[in-house]
Amino acid sequence: EEVGLRPDQVTVLGELDQVVSRFGYLVTPVLGIIPPGLNHVANPGELEAVFEVPLSHFRQTPSRYFERGNIRIPSYDYENFHIWGLTAMMIAEMMNNFWDCDISYRF
Repeated sequence: EEVGLRPDQVTVLGELDQVVSRFGYLVTPVLGIIPPGLNHVANPGELEAVFEVPLSHFRQTPSRYFERGNIRIPSYDYENFHIWGLTAMMIAEMMNNFWDCDISYRF
Protein backbone atom coordinates (compact mmCIF):
# COMPACT_ATOMS: atom_id res chain seq x y z
CA GLU A 1 0.00 0.00 0.00
CA GLU A 2 2.95 2.34 0.43
CA VAL A 3 3.89 2.42 -3.26
CA GLY A 4 0.85 1.02 -5.07
CA LEU A 5 2.51 -2.36 -5.74
CA ARG A 6 -0.01 -5.15 -6.33
CA PRO A 7 0.78 -8.66 -5.03
CA ASP A 8 0.49 -10.12 -8.55
CA GLN A 9 3.38 -7.85 -9.65
CA VAL A 10 5.86 -9.54 -7.26
CA THR A 11 7.69 -12.84 -7.58
CA VAL A 12 8.50 -13.74 -3.98
CA LEU A 13 11.93 -15.31 -3.47
CA GLY A 14 11.79 -15.78 0.29
CA GLU A 15 12.07 -14.15 3.68
CA LEU A 16 14.99 -12.69 5.61
CA ASP A 17 15.34 -12.93 9.39
CA GLN A 18 12.63 -11.23 11.40
CA VAL A 19 13.70 -8.10 13.28
CA VAL A 20 12.10 -5.91 15.91
CA SER A 21 12.04 -2.17 15.27
CA ARG A 22 12.93 0.34 17.95
CA PHE A 23 9.18 0.90 18.32
CA GLY A 24 8.58 -2.78 19.09
CA TYR A 25 7.13 -3.81 15.72
CA LEU A 26 8.04 -7.29 14.49
CA VAL A 27 9.12 -6.94 10.85
CA THR A 28 9.40 -9.84 8.40
CA PRO A 29 11.38 -8.68 5.34
CA VAL A 30 10.25 -10.40 2.13
CA LEU A 31 12.63 -10.51 -0.81
CA GLY A 32 10.98 -10.35 -4.22
CA ILE A 33 11.50 -9.42 -7.83
CA ILE A 34 9.32 -6.90 -9.62
CA PRO A 35 9.29 -6.19 -13.35
CA PRO A 36 11.17 -3.10 -14.54
CA GLY A 37 9.27 0.00 -15.54
CA LEU A 38 6.43 -0.14 -13.02
CA ASN A 39 5.07 3.23 -11.96
CA HIS A 40 5.44 3.49 -8.18
CA VAL A 41 3.52 6.23 -6.41
CA ALA A 42 4.44 7.18 -2.85
CA ASN A 43 1.58 7.16 -0.37
CA PRO A 44 2.08 10.66 1.12
CA GLY A 45 0.99 9.44 4.56
CA GLU A 46 3.82 6.87 4.56
CA LEU A 47 6.65 8.02 2.26
CA GLU A 48 8.23 11.17 0.88
CA ALA A 49 9.62 9.55 -2.27
CA VAL A 50 10.09 6.33 -4.20
CA PHE A 51 13.48 5.68 -5.80
CA GLU A 52 15.51 2.81 -7.23
CA VAL A 53 19.10 1.93 -6.36
CA PRO A 54 21.20 -0.47 -8.43
CA LEU A 55 21.95 -3.64 -6.47
CA SER A 56 25.65 -3.14 -7.21
CA HIS A 57 25.59 -0.01 -5.04
CA PHE A 58 25.09 -2.15 -1.94
CA ARG A 59 28.10 -4.35 -2.75
CA GLN A 60 30.29 -1.36 -1.93
CA THR A 61 31.36 -0.36 1.56
CA PRO A 62 28.53 1.42 3.40
CA SER A 63 28.77 5.22 3.44
CA ARG A 64 28.95 5.25 7.24
CA TYR A 65 27.74 3.42 10.33
CA PHE A 66 25.43 4.34 13.19
CA GLU A 67 26.92 2.98 16.41
CA ARG A 68 25.57 3.08 19.93
CA GLY A 69 26.49 0.51 22.58
CA ASN A 70 26.36 -2.92 20.96
CA ILE A 71 24.41 -1.63 17.96
CA ARG A 72 26.23 -1.11 14.64
CA ILE A 73 24.06 -0.41 11.60
CA PRO A 74 25.37 0.53 8.15
CA SER A 75 23.88 3.37 6.15
CA TYR A 76 24.10 4.18 2.47
CA ASP A 77 24.02 7.38 0.46
CA TYR A 78 22.66 7.28 -3.07
CA GLU A 79 22.12 10.45 -5.09
CA ASN A 80 20.18 12.74 -2.72
CA PHE A 81 18.88 9.92 -0.54
CA HIS A 82 20.15 8.47 2.74
CA ILE A 83 19.23 4.82 3.45
CA TRP A 84 19.56 4.00 7.13
CA GLY A 85 18.04 2.20 10.12
CA LEU A 86 16.07 -0.99 9.74
CA THR A 87 16.04 -0.69 5.95
CA ALA A 88 19.85 -0.52 5.74
CA MET A 89 20.23 -3.42 8.17
CA MET A 90 17.88 -5.60 6.10
CA ILE A 91 19.81 -4.68 2.95
CA ALA A 92 23.10 -5.64 4.64
CA GLU A 93 21.66 -9.02 5.67
CA MET A 94 20.42 -9.62 2.13
CA MET A 95 23.78 -8.71 0.62
CA ASN A 96 25.66 -10.92 3.10
CA ASN A 97 23.38 -13.93 2.64
CA PHE A 98 22.80 -13.87 -1.10
CA TRP A 99 25.83 -12.08 -2.59
CA ASP A 100 28.59 -13.16 -0.16
CA CYS A 101 29.32 -9.63 1.00
CA ASP A 102 30.91 -9.06 4.40
CA ILE A 103 29.00 -6.04 5.68
CA SER A 104 29.39 -5.72 9.43
CA TYR A 105 26.28 -5.03 11.52
CA ARG A 106 24.96 -5.78 15.01
CA PHE A 107 21.42 -5.15 16.18
